[in-house]
Amino acid sequence: MLTSAIGVLRRRILSVHSDHKCIAKGTAVVSLFVFLGKGAGAFKEMAIAYRYGIGSTVDAWQLALTLVTWLPLTLIAELSILLVPLFVSMRKSKEEMSQFLNELEAMCLVLGVLLTSALLIAWPLVAYVVAAGNLSAGTREMCFHLLAGMSPVGVLSFTVCITAARLQSCDVKGMSTR
Repeated sequence: MLTSAIGVLRRRILSVHSDHKCIAKGTAVVSLFVFLGKGAGAFKEMAIAYRYGIGSTVDAWQLALTLVTWLPLTLIAELSILLVPLFVSMRKSKEEMSQFLNELEAMCLVLGVLLTSALLIAWPLVAYVVAAGNLSAGTREMCFHLLAGMSPVGVLSFTVCITAARLQSCDVKGMSTR
């Protein structure tokens, strides 16, 4: 009974269409990188806790990192859902794809600069709303300086999204989108 079930499962796996195999391989690669990214994030948190312990420095770091990455990462998730099918449909037209990519990358850089600048300009209001007055003046000042230092992360995260969507839209035969 068990042997026949294993045989049936083996035949079904071997008869899977190549598109499904490609999807499974892509999913495995994405899962691997998600696992590695989560592990790197955990090690980063442990290194910060080891180096700085608990206190205002860690609070400022966590708040700055969250503020500078939250909105871009939220928009990136939605943007990648839209871009992958678009890149696949534009694969045949190299000139149109090149022009679209140039315009999209420029717009994403402008959007990143605008969002990051808005965060820095509105920092006093953001600090009051987000922290509800629980942060000391020194922690708020430290957080502002960290935000200014981390601002390139917010700007460049959009271009990373475009590159990731282009990689996801490539087919098995190595046809690239550019």
